[in-house]
Amino acid sequence: MHGRMLCGGSAGLLDQIRAFDVVSFTGSADTAATLREHPAFGQHGARLNVEADSLNSAILCADATPDTPAFALFIEEVVREMTVKSGQKCTAIRRAFVPEAALEAVLDALETKLATVNREKTRATFLGEWIRSGDKYSRLPNGCYVYAGRSDDMLKVSGQYVSPVEVEMLLVQHDAVLEAAVVGVDHGGLVKTRAFVVLKREFAPSEILADALKVFVKERLAPHKYPRDIVFVDDLPKTATGKIQRFKLRELS
Repeated sequence: MHGRMLCGGSAGLLDQIRAFDVVSFTGSADTAATLREHPAFGQHGARLNVEADSLNSAILCADATPDTPAFALFIEEVVREMTVKSGQKCTAIRRAFVPEAALEAVLDALETKLATVNREKTRATFLGEWIRSGDKYSRLPNGCYVYAGRSDDMLKVSGQYVSPVEVEMLLVQHDAVLEAAVVGVDHGGLVKTRAFVVLKREFAPSEILADALKVFVKERLAPHKYPRDIVFVDDLPKTATGKIQRFKLRELS
Protein backbone atom coordinates (compact mmCIF):
# COMPACT_ATOMS: atom_id res chain seq x y z
CA MET A 1 0.00 0.00 0.00
CA HIS A 2 1.42 3.37 -1.00
CA GLY A 3 0.37 6.85 0.04
CA ARG A 4 0.56 10.00 -2.11
CA MET A 5 0.18 13.66 -1.24
CA LEU A 6 -1.89 15.66 -3.72
CA CYS A 7 -1.37 19.42 -3.99
CA GLY A 8 -3.76 21.44 -6.10
CA GLY A 9 -6.95 20.45 -7.86
CA SER A 10 -8.20 16.88 -8.07
CA ALA A 11 -10.47 17.20 -11.10
CA GLY A 12 -10.94 13.83 -12.78
CA LEU A 13 -9.13 11.89 -10.06
CA LEU A 14 -12.16 9.86 -8.93
CA ASP A 15 -12.95 9.02 -12.56
CA GLN A 16 -9.87 6.77 -12.50
CA ILE A 17 -11.26 4.63 -9.65
CA ARG A 18 -12.08 1.06 -10.68
CA ALA A 19 -14.31 -1.62 -9.14
CA PHE A 20 -11.58 -3.28 -7.06
CA ASP A 21 -10.05 -0.06 -5.73
CA VAL A 22 -10.49 1.05 -2.12
CA VAL A 23 -10.64 4.74 -1.17
CA SER A 24 -10.30 5.94 2.42
CA PHE A 25 -11.58 9.39 3.35
CA THR A 26 -11.33 11.40 6.54
CA GLY A 27 -13.24 14.67 6.68
CA SER A 28 -16.69 16.17 6.90
CA ALA A 29 -19.87 14.09 6.68
CA ASP A 30 -21.18 16.37 3.91
CA THR A 31 -18.13 15.72 1.74
CA ALA A 32 -18.41 11.99 2.46
CA ALA A 33 -22.04 12.03 1.28
CA THR A 34 -20.95 13.74 -1.95
CA LEU A 35 -18.24 11.14 -2.49
CA ARG A 36 -20.70 8.25 -1.99
CA GLU A 37 -22.82 9.58 -4.86
CA HIS A 38 -19.90 9.51 -7.31
CA PRO A 39 -20.37 6.81 -10.01
CA ALA A 40 -17.09 5.14 -8.98
CA PHE A 41 -18.78 4.04 -5.74
CA GLY A 42 -22.50 4.15 -6.47
CA GLN A 43 -22.38 2.39 -9.84
CA HIS A 44 -19.01 0.71 -10.29
CA GLY A 45 -18.78 -0.84 -6.81
CA ALA A 46 -15.47 0.62 -5.60
CA ARG A 47 -15.17 0.50 -1.79
CA LEU A 48 -15.25 3.79 0.15
CA ASN A 49 -14.15 3.79 3.79
CA VAL A 50 -15.16 6.95 5.64
CA GLU A 51 -14.17 8.44 8.97
CA ALA A 52 -16.40 11.50 9.15
CA ASP A 53 -16.55 14.36 11.61
CA SER A 54 -14.44 12.46 14.15
CA LEU A 55 -12.67 14.05 17.11
CA ASN A 56 -9.53 13.05 18.96
CA SER A 57 -11.13 13.91 22.29
CA ALA A 58 -14.14 12.49 24.11
CA ILE A 59 -15.97 15.03 26.27
CA LEU A 60 -18.63 14.09 28.83
CA CYS A 61 -21.16 16.87 29.32
CA ALA A 62 -22.09 17.97 32.82
CA ASP A 63 -25.70 16.81 32.46
CA ALA A 64 -24.70 13.30 31.29
CA THR A 65 -25.35 11.40 34.51
CA PRO A 66 -24.78 7.61 34.82
CA ASP A 67 -28.45 6.89 34.00
CA THR A 68 -28.36 8.68 30.61
CA PRO A 69 -27.65 7.24 27.13
CA ALA A 70 -24.91 9.85 26.66
CA PHE A 71 -22.99 8.50 29.66
CA ALA A 72 -23.30 4.91 28.41
CA LEU A 73 -22.09 5.93 24.94
CA PHE A 74 -19.12 7.79 26.43
CA ILE A 75 -18.04 4.69 28.40
CA GLU A 76 -18.57 2.42 25.39
CA GLU A 77 -16.46 4.56 23.05
CA VAL A 78 -13.60 5.11 25.52
CA VAL A 79 -13.39 1.39 26.29
CA ARG A 80 -13.48 0.61 22.58
CA GLU A 81 -10.52 2.89 21.97
CA MET A 82 -8.63 1.37 24.89
CA THR A 83 -9.09 -2.21 23.73
CA VAL A 84 -9.43 -2.24 19.92
CA LYS A 85 -6.33 -1.41 17.86
CA SER A 86 -5.30 1.10 20.50
CA GLY A 87 -3.15 3.91 19.10
CA GLN A 88 -3.28 2.63 15.51
CA LYS A 89 -5.90 5.04 14.17
CA CYS A 90 -5.35 8.69 13.34
CA THR A 91 -8.80 9.47 14.76
CA ALA A 92 -8.48 7.44 17.95
CA ILE A 93 -9.62 9.09 21.19
CA ARG A 94 -6.45 10.46 22.78
CA ARG A 95 -7.99 12.36 25.69
CA ALA A 96 -11.17 11.95 27.72
CA PHE A 97 -12.51 15.04 29.48
CA VAL A 98 -14.88 14.46 32.40
CA PRO A 99 -16.53 16.91 34.85
CA GLU A 100 -14.88 16.55 38.26
CA ALA A 101 -18.23 15.72 39.87
CA ALA A 102 -18.63 12.71 37.54
CA LEU A 103 -15.05 11.43 37.74
CA GLU A 104 -15.67 8.66 40.29
CA ALA A 105 -18.73 7.40 38.42
CA VAL A 106 -16.78 7.33 35.15
CA LEU A 107 -13.84 5.46 36.70
CA ASP A 108 -16.18 2.89 38.24
CA ALA A 109 -18.01 2.40 34.95
CA LEU A 110 -14.76 2.04 33.01
CA GLU A 111 -13.43 -0.48 35.51
CA THR A 112 -16.63 -2.54 35.29
CA LYS A 113 -16.67 -2.45 31.49
CA LEU A 114 -12.99 -3.32 31.13
CA ALA A 115 -13.47 -6.31 33.42
CA THR A 116 -15.69 -7.88 30.74
CA VAL A 117 -13.03 -7.72 28.02
CA ASN A 118 -12.32 -11.16 26.57
CA ARG A 119 -8.63 -11.56 27.40
CA GLU A 120 -8.42 -15.01 25.79
CA LYS A 121 -9.61 -13.55 22.52
CA THR A 122 -7.13 -10.70 22.88
CA ARG A 123 -4.23 -13.13 23.39
CA ALA A 124 -5.31 -15.13 20.34
CA THR A 125 -5.24 -11.95 18.27
CA PHE A 126 -1.53 -11.31 18.79
CA LEU A 127 0.84 -13.79 17.14
CA GLY A 128 4.33 -12.60 18.02
CA GLU A 129 4.89 -9.51 15.90
CA TRP A 130 1.78 -10.27 13.85
CA ILE A 131 -1.87 -9.37 14.51
CA ARG A 132 -4.73 -11.62 13.40
CA SER A 133 -7.17 -8.94 12.28
CA GLY A 134 -10.09 -11.25 11.47
CA ASP A 135 -10.50 -9.70 8.02
CA LYS A 136 -11.54 -12.03 5.19
CA TYR A 137 -10.53 -11.75 1.54
CA SER A 138 -11.26 -13.74 -1.59
CA ARG A 139 -8.60 -14.17 -4.28
CA LEU A 140 -9.53 -13.62 -7.91
CA PRO A 141 -8.02 -15.62 -10.80
CA ASN A 142 -5.90 -12.59 -11.75
CA GLY A 143 -4.26 -12.56 -8.31
CA CYS A 144 -6.18 -9.57 -6.93
CA TYR A 145 -7.81 -9.77 -3.51
CA VAL A 146 -11.32 -8.56 -2.71
CA TYR A 147 -12.28 -7.63 0.85
CA ALA A 148 -15.12 -9.83 2.11
CA GLY A 149 -15.60 -8.40 5.62
CA ARG A 150 -14.63 -9.55 9.10
CA SER A 151 -14.82 -13.19 10.14
CA ASP A 152 -17.17 -12.38 13.04
CA ASP A 153 -19.55 -10.63 10.62
CA MET A 154 -19.82 -13.60 8.22
CA LEU A 155 -23.26 -15.20 8.06
CA LYS A 156 -24.11 -18.86 7.48
CA VAL A 157 -27.25 -18.96 5.33
CA SER A 158 -28.68 -22.23 3.97
CA GLY A 159 -25.48 -23.95 5.04
CA GLN A 160 -23.29 -21.55 3.05
CA TYR A 161 -21.32 -18.51 4.16
CA VAL A 162 -22.42 -15.04 3.09
CA SER A 163 -20.23 -11.96 3.23
CA PRO A 164 -22.34 -8.93 4.27
CA VAL A 165 -19.80 -6.68 2.56
CA GLU A 166 -20.36 -8.43 -0.78
CA VAL A 167 -24.11 -7.80 -0.58
CA GLU A 168 -23.60 -4.21 0.60
CA MET A 169 -21.19 -3.42 -2.25
CA LEU A 170 -23.76 -4.66 -4.73
CA LEU A 171 -26.68 -2.78 -3.16
CA VAL A 172 -24.87 0.56 -3.36
CA GLN A 173 -24.50 0.04 -7.11
CA HIS A 174 -28.28 0.46 -7.42
CA ASP A 175 -29.28 3.96 -8.53
CA ALA A 176 -31.49 4.49 -5.47
CA VAL A 177 -29.08 3.40 -2.72
CA LEU A 178 -26.73 5.74 -0.87
CA GLU A 179 -25.63 3.39 1.94
CA ALA A 180 -26.40 -0.17 2.99
CA ALA A 181 -25.59 -2.50 5.86
CA VAL A 182 -26.43 -6.21 6.03
CA VAL A 183 -26.88 -8.34 9.16
CA GLY A 184 -28.21 -11.79 9.95
CA VAL A 185 -31.60 -12.26 11.62
CA ASP A 186 -33.42 -15.33 12.91
CA HIS A 187 -36.26 -16.62 10.74
CA GLY A 188 -37.83 -19.58 12.54
CA GLY A 189 -34.47 -20.91 13.69
CA LEU A 190 -32.73 -20.16 10.38
CA VAL A 191 -30.40 -17.23 9.68
CA LYS A 192 -31.47 -14.95 6.85
CA THR A 193 -30.00 -11.68 5.62
CA ARG A 194 -31.63 -8.32 6.32
CA ALA A 195 -30.45 -5.14 4.60
CA PHE A 196 -30.77 -1.68 6.16
CA VAL A 197 -30.78 0.83 3.30
CA VAL A 198 -30.32 4.61 3.18
CA LEU A 199 -31.80 6.02 -0.02
CA LYS A 200 -30.54 8.92 -2.06
CA ARG A 201 -32.48 12.16 -1.66
CA GLU A 202 -34.53 11.77 -4.84
CA PHE A 203 -35.94 8.35 -3.89
CA ALA A 204 -38.68 7.43 -1.40
CA PRO A 205 -39.16 4.12 0.45
CA SER A 206 -41.76 1.75 -0.97
CA GLU A 207 -42.56 -1.95 -1.17
CA ILE A 208 -41.99 -1.80 -4.92
CA LEU A 209 -38.48 -0.44 -4.41
CA ALA A 210 -37.75 -3.02 -1.69
CA ASP A 211 -38.76 -5.83 -4.06
CA ALA A 212 -36.67 -4.27 -6.84
CA LEU A 213 -33.59 -4.25 -4.59
CA LYS A 214 -34.09 -7.93 -3.75
CA VAL A 215 -34.31 -8.79 -7.43
CA PHE A 216 -31.28 -6.60 -8.17
CA VAL A 217 -29.17 -8.68 -5.76
CA LYS A 218 -30.71 -12.05 -6.66
CA GLU A 219 -29.90 -11.55 -10.35
CA ARG A 220 -26.23 -10.86 -9.62
CA LEU A 221 -25.34 -13.12 -6.68
CA ALA A 222 -26.11 -16.66 -5.60
CA PRO A 223 -29.80 -17.01 -4.62
CA HIS A 224 -29.12 -17.62 -0.92
CA LYS A 225 -27.31 -14.28 -0.61
CA TYR A 226 -30.12 -11.87 -1.46
CA PRO A 227 -31.63 -10.02 1.55
CA ARG A 228 -34.97 -11.49 2.61
CA ASP A 229 -35.90 -8.18 4.23
CA ILE A 230 -35.20 -4.59 3.22
CA VAL A 231 -35.53 -1.96 5.94
CA PHE A 232 -35.32 1.68 4.87
CA VAL A 233 -33.67 4.00 7.41
CA ASP A 234 -32.65 7.67 7.47
CA ASP A 235 -29.10 6.82 8.49
CA LEU A 236 -26.95 3.97 9.80
CA PRO A 237 -25.65 3.85 13.38
CA LYS A 238 -21.94 4.57 13.40
CA THR A 239 -19.12 4.99 15.88
CA ALA A 240 -17.39 8.31 16.45
CA THR A 241 -14.94 7.30 13.72
CA GLY A 242 -17.61 6.51 11.14
CA LYS A 243 -17.71 2.70 11.37
CA ILE A 244 -21.11 1.02 11.05
CA GLN A 245 -22.31 -0.46 14.36
CA ARG A 246 -23.77 -3.74 13.15
CA PHE A 247 -24.63 -4.86 16.66
CA LYS A 248 -27.11 -1.99 16.93
CA LEU A 249 -28.73 -3.06 13.67
CA ARG A 250 -29.01 -6.60 15.02
CA GLU A 251 -30.69 -5.20 18.13
CA LEU A 252 -33.22 -3.44 15.89
CA SER A 253 -33.99 -6.79 14.29
